[in-house]
Amino acid sequence: MRPEIALSWKRSELRGLDPGRLPEPTLLGPSDTSGRLRSAARPVLDELGTQLSGTECCILLVDRECRIVTRVFASASMQRAMDDLGVLRGTELSEETFGTNALGTPLKVGQGLVVHGEEHFLEPLKGLRTARHSVKQT
Repeated sequence: MRPEIALSWKRSELRGLDPGRLPEPTLLGPSDTSGRLRSAARPVLDELGTQLSGTECCILLVDRECRIVTRVFASASMQRAMDDLGVLRGTELSEETFGTNALGTPLKVGQGLVVHGEEHFLEPLKGLRTARHSVKQT
């Protein structure tokens, strides 16, 4: 296991997360900036949605608290899969709540990081393919 992933797993264990169980979604109210963030990202999200059409991909836009601001799906089956995992609009995907993942872990460490399927801390997330994420701290 890569050192950065091993450290994330250790943090997840110390938080008391159960790797075999999905947490109850932590649904947060919209942040003051979520509407502006969604508006600013809309042209890019629309273009990505078009390019990904017919694939099993999704795009999740999160704010600085790692709260899902919006979701873009290329297929209904992917939307159902994300819904089943509790990855809903307003859900906090921080490392503290969802363990090692491609959105919360880069935010925690303050740098871009790729998390491959088997590197997710939570077993139900291990079926997800590689996700890339870059972080810009403000």
